[in-house]
Amino acid sequence: MLDRLEARHLWFVADDNGDDQPVTYTVRTLADGLRGDADFMNVAELWASDALGRPDVDLAEVVGLGVAAQGGCDRRAAGPR
Repeated sequence: MLDRLEARHLWFVADDNGDDQPVTYTVRTLADGLRGDADFMNVAELWASDALGRPDVDLAEVVGLGVAAQGGCDRRAAGPR
């Protein structure tokens, strides 16, 4: 799951010259970028079920906790519990 969170396309976009530039996203925007990844969604659901005791957790909360675990954001940015 963490490998998917570190995917380059989630953190960089090409500028007008075609050079990759880092971008900052909200946790919700990152979650939206991962919703189409069926493997990520399956693993996130399994992780949430095991770690949090509830498989139906909002994806933004799972992403926020994953990013926070890597030291990338304030855990509160994941949204309300």
